Amino acid sequence: MLHRPTFDVVHKNLSEILGQNLSKEETRKLLNNYKNIIKNNKTDEYHNKLFEQVKKDMGYEDLDIELAIEKLKDSSLKSFKEHCKNGSAGALHHKITIYPKTAGNSLNSSIQRTTFGTMFHEWQHIKQAEIAYRTNPDKLVDAYVEQLKTKNSDFIEQLMKENKYSRVQALKEINSSLHKQLDTLFGKYPKFKAGSDQYKKGLKYIECTRNYTTEGKEYFEQLSEKEAFEIGDKARKIYDYISNPWRIF
Repeated sequence: MLHRPTFDVVHKNLSEILGQNLSKEETRKLLNNYKNIIKNNKTDEYHNKLFEQVKKDMGYEDLDIELAIEKLKDSSLKSFKEHCKNGSAGALHHKITIYPKTAGNSLNSSIQRTTFGTMFHEWQHIKQAEIAYRTNPDKLVDAYVEQLKTKNSDFIEQLMKENKYSRVQALKEINSSLHKQLDTLFGKYPKFKAGSDQYKKGLKYIECTRNYTTEGKEYFEQLSEKEAFEIGDKARKIYDYISNPWRIF
């Protein structure tokens, strides 16, 4: 039998997820919004409405991020998608992708619950990128470039070949492109004061970006993923609470 969390638990969870000191009345209004969304079991409609609601509630209503929904059967998952399983987020590509484990146009409650948590998980990655950018854009871009040099050197070689670039020219082009993509997304936000709590957190995210891995146990233990999985778990407790048909807020 499903153990449903109490209102106090989901009130605390939602406040922590959104980074806001929500009143109980504010929490009730938000829970009603989400309860109305999960009444829809159509794959595209459900995910689009959930995406927009989470985007708004996290304060990113004007952020240029799009949603992609890839309906996949387990047998068609590529290795990385098998690893991240349910979703991916790319601040560089201005996109969140959700992989519901269905090939059809409707969702059962199990899939819906899973991707409810995934949506918050992926938006947390966008938030991490925002904090890292507002800490030091140059260091963040350097971290992305270092990751590329270590994990995807073939991309650099291909860029050199296609454009007849030297390695220095290719890296300069990549650096410029990454700056442009991040500036377009987060450039309107003010930078954090050096030494502030958010600044210190941003430095940790930058280092995590530099050393990011999709391999084994290390994937789950790195700061960005550990934090996002915790957010996803808290969100699924919210789903458990609002999915009770007799629940009145």
